[in-house]
Amino acid sequence: MKKWFESLSGSQKIWFGTALILIFAAVLSTFIIVPSKTKVPEDFFTVQKTIRQMAPKLGVTGKALARELGLKITVSKSVPVSQLGVKQDKLNSSVEHLQSHRDASSKYILYSALVLGAIIFLLRIGIPDKADVKSRKLWYPSMFYISFLVISVLFAGFILGKSPNPMEGIVKVFKAMVGLYPDVMSKILAFVFFSVLSITANKILCGWACPMGSMQELLFFIPGLKKIRRYKIPFIFSNSIRILLFIIMFMLILGVIGGKPGFVLYHHLNAFDIFGFHFDSLSILITTIAVLILSFFIYRPFCAFICPFGLYSWILEQFSFARVRVDHDACTDCGACSRVCPTQSAAAKVAKKAIQPDCFSCTRCLNVCPHNAIRYTTPLKKNSKLPNKSES
Repeated sequence: MKKWFESLSGSQKIWFGTALILIFAAVLSTFIIVPSKTKVPEDFFTVQKTIRQMAPKLGVTGKALARELGLKITVSKSVPVSQLGVKQDKLNSSVEHLQSHRDASSKYILYSALVLGAIIFLLRIGIPDKADVKSRKLWYPSMFYISFLVISVLFAGFILGKSPNPMEGIVKVFKAMVGLYPDVMSKILAFVFFSVLSITANKILCGWACPMGSMQELLFFIPGLKKIRRYKIPFIFSNSIRILLFIIMFMLILGVIGGKPGFVLYHHLNAFDIFGFHFDSLSILITTIAVLILSFFIYRPFCAFICPFGLYSWILEQFSFARVRVDHDACTDCGACSRVCPTQSAAAKVAKKAIQPDCFSCTRCLNVCPHNAIRYTTPLKKNSKLPNKSES
């Protein structure tokens, strides 16, 4: 890291300082900006209240609260929930779950700063201006990436809680479409926000800023466990499961399957609940434990098999402005990038495959090519070259 910093040019050091200021300011905002909460008396939510009385206080529609209480969304909203068979314990757990989805506005600032800082690193300072290909091991120091991951897990995860997050960003749009949220536009705007961050650079939000993705990355990154056999699940298999889950979710929430509109499959697989230390069901606890264990052996299992935003951002990365690109004229197909890539993305890029697996901009492939044939660039810089061995 020290040699990398010393090899930066003056302008790169300014960019480095800018990235640090962005992250510091965003982290500071998590302590300054306090999420607004509607003051509701502790004893307000009782089974003597009606759904119509309680739903507005929770920021959801009557349909959403009914669904949360395990009732049909067409149930009467004007009678005390006790008459609908709801017990106080069930009401308490439902209220706690809905309140856990309250957005912390400072997280949007933190997400933006992490993404912008990552883009500065990937496009401007990852490769020092004073370095050449022979010193490529200095490029893209992993400590920079690890620092972003730790900040994401601690601040965007445990300190600020699970909401908002990219997975919610897409799920809440569908929930709003079926009447589970009163303010549809706010959900669409949040979804657009996450979409813009994702398309700016190749899966940059998922790779560098999402707390669940960052946690999985850190577990996979543990130095002492690198000798453990790691498995690259065939992309066609993992993506098929991810697509199938999304289709089932869509059919369930519309009531096409099960006949109960408003049922959200991902609520029962939401590993983001770990950031609130509150697991609403046994299935969530099992999913979370499984994801954490599998992360030692499989790269980002939650992202690969479950997350609907992971599926959506995989589509977006086909159009992302900044991304990993291969100079096929310089590439000798030596396999160096494919071996270090935790997915099958690098191999697919080298092979010019039409359908390519997720690339999380993890930088592993960017300092191993002896011919500098694989780079993180924009269309404006894709033909830029560094000195190769013979030119050094």
